[in-house]
Amino acid sequence: MSFKIKIPMVLTVFIGNRSKQLRLQKGLTQEQFAEYAGFNYKFYQNIESARQKYMRIDTVERLAQAFEMPIWEFLTPPDENFLKSCKKRKVGKTGRPKLASKPPKE
Repeated sequence: MSFKIKIPMVLTVFIGNRSKQLRLQKGLTQEQFAEYAGFNYKFYQNIESARQKYMRIDTVERLAQAFEMPIWEFLTPPDENFLKSCKKRKVGKTGRPKLASKPPKE
């Protein structure tokens, strides 16, 4: 049996920022990394953009394994400024943006 847990926004942002940082160090695109790690591209995109509100611990373990590090290292901030950037980051809502107004009728 697996459980999904709602994780705090700061942790969601941390996991997204950390994933992006490590992915860029490897020189991969989101699509390349998602394929390498065995994730759906859109799912990984939501993780990195901090829009994935519910996440299983095995998802975090898979991320760490794909970055070839133990989970504790993946969840350890690389420096103090990294945590500050996570707290400052604003996350958009999930889903499609709503149109401001209807197009004019002809």
